[in-house]
Amino acid sequence: PGDQSVTANNATGFSAVPAGYCSGSSFNLAGDYAYFCSSTQFESSGAYNRYLIYGSAGVYRGNGSKLNGFSVRCLRD
Repeated sequence: PGDQSVTANNATGFSAVPAGYCSGSSFNLAGDYAYFCSSTQFESSGAYNRYLIYGSAGVYRGNGSKLNGFSVRCLRD
């Protein structure tokens, strides 16, 4: 998964743990993907998310069921 030639350097100061996501009682893609929920709805039963792939410098946009469990990024003022 991801481009293994990319070197992570945390230049942005945002350290994400690739926790994957939860669907029912199963955890999926842990160790490879970090999914973050969004408040933006996608159709009636879904929501957009942003995700990172271990070893990749990109930030990607996806969508999934509102029943899935994604990570939440908390910000401090």
